[in-house]
Amino acid sequence: MLENLRDDVIESSLFLKAKKMLRWLRPFSFVNVIFYIFCLFSFIFFVFFLVRLLISSESDHYVSFVALLAAVATLTTLIYNLRRHMSEDYFKDAKEYLKRAYEVLEPKKDDAAPDDRELWLDAARLLKTADRLGHKILMDSHKESYSEEREFWKSKFRGIIKDFGVHYYCDGIDKFNSSPRNNKPISEPSIYVIHKFISGGDDNNAPLLEESFSDKEITSLNKKFPNLAYLLTESRKK
Repeated sequence: MLENLRDDVIESSLFLKAKKMLRWLRPFSFVNVIFYIFCLFSFIFFVFFLVRLLISSESDHYVSFVALLAAVATLTTLIYNLRRHMSEDYFKDAKEYLKRAYEVLEPKKDDAAPDDRELWLDAARLLKTADRLGHKILMDSHKESYSEEREFWKSKFRGIIKDFGVHYYCDGIDKFNSSPRNNKPISEPSIYVIHKFISGGDDNNAPLLEESFSDKEITSLNKKFPNLAYLLTESRKK
């Protein structure tokens, strides 16, 4: 029994390490995969060259080995620079979309976001685009910077997304799922995306209009957004 427990612990530890490694290697884009292949090839070739250098007394082949190694290193450097520039572009674009999402819902009169269906949908689309671009960031330094940027805009959103009353979202519970009219009701998918963002959740890459709260998520809303939880619960009874 103890041996099985030890094996389970070892397997779990290995699994966590493998999972952490995969997370570090992501995303598996074309440029990233090519870069990893060249790095691996450079390492193997370098080891092979050193072994050959140690066991061989001939010096005729050294020049060709060095030339080939230099060529591989140059290509690897070029791919690295391409990777860095692409990562920086993704980071800058993702950061800009986060900013634009907040500006769409930035209060104009009071300290609350405007109760406008189209504005909520626009902000949700921008947040999903930001996360989609964020998942394509290649460099660790850019990933960390994007994570910090994301935390900053989360705090800004938390300042304007309040526990609004039912009439903020719609003209009545029975009209929450009705056809839009005069920029009401505010759609559940947009509410879901924005609340998921401020709660710290990652985007699941699902189409915007397919997003919705699960029963468990509605229950968790009761702590900070009881009015919204009540609206979602009652609207599902209709």
